[in-house]
Amino acid sequence: MRKILATLFAALLAIGIPATAASATDTTIHDPCTCMVYKAGDNTAWAAGERFVDRGNWATFTQYGGVGKTVPLLAGKKHKAGVVGFFPAGDKVLIHIRLYEGAAFADGDAVKIEAYESYEAIPKENPSPGHFMYKEDPSDPADPLHFDILVDKAAYYAVHVDVVAG
Repeated sequence: MRKILATLFAALLAIGIPATAASATDTTIHDPCTCMVYKAGDNTAWAAGERFVDRGNWATFTQYGGVGKTVPLLAGKKHKAGVVGFFPAGDKVLIHIRLYEGAAFADGDAVKIEAYESYEAIPKENPSPGHFMYKEDPSDPADPLHFDILVDKAAYYAVHVDVVAG
């Protein structure tokens, strides 16, 4: 059932974001909900995708197919706190996080990312974001709602963000 839902979600993204020759290198966040205002308070957030486990923690991972894509950043399981974009960048992947108005990155290493080479490499247990490969402090007073990071190319990513009410 999860794979069917994931396939439907991917199809909806493909329909909602027209593919062009430029889209392979386009790093524009395509998000029809730019008017969103985050109002859910302090939360942990994950890039939308498939859950690591069926019960318990709702942590998710996202499949990266080698072309640009955008997924919601969900805080507290169901509140849209922003969007996460995945874009090819040579032998790397650019992950771009944009928070909605009303949200802010928590202090310290608020962004944590793990890369998985294959579906089989993904743990079938709750992940520990504190042990993820990439841990970054996204604070930038000049641009407090955006964060970009280049990561090694992989098939799947878990993107965890600590958000607070801005």
